[in-house]
Amino acid sequence: MLSAHLQQWSVVQAVRESGLGLDDILTAYIDLSGCAAHLDVQEYLDGLRMLPVRERDLLTQAVNELLDCADSAVAGAHYSDDDAAPFAAYVDHLPQLTLPEGYDDGISTVGDNHISNDEFL
Repeated sequence: MLSAHLQQWSVVQAVRESGLGLDDILTAYIDLSGCAAHLDVQEYLDGLRMLPVRERDLLTQAVNELLDCADSAVAGAHYSDDDAAPFAAYVDHLPQLTLPEGYDDGISTVGDNHISNDEFL
């Protein structure tokens, strides 16, 4: 399973490289039954807030669908795990994430705004 912070980084990079607009992302995300508030999504994309895994994967799907519809050359965003992708084709086209040797993904930040699924709903 991909860490929450690496998944967030993947989404943020895809959005920045593609120039996708927040309104388009929010519309696609809501169409997929996303339920995070506009401000929560904006803060997630700004790297200020963490979303629950379900919402992260829906947002990832929204970004990947927008990239696909735009026939963008930008690499897609990664899901929390391969089983979270609704279509295997999206996972098959994602670049391999390669981490430096000894990389510790256990990011612990003071003031981390991570919330669980239970707290979110």
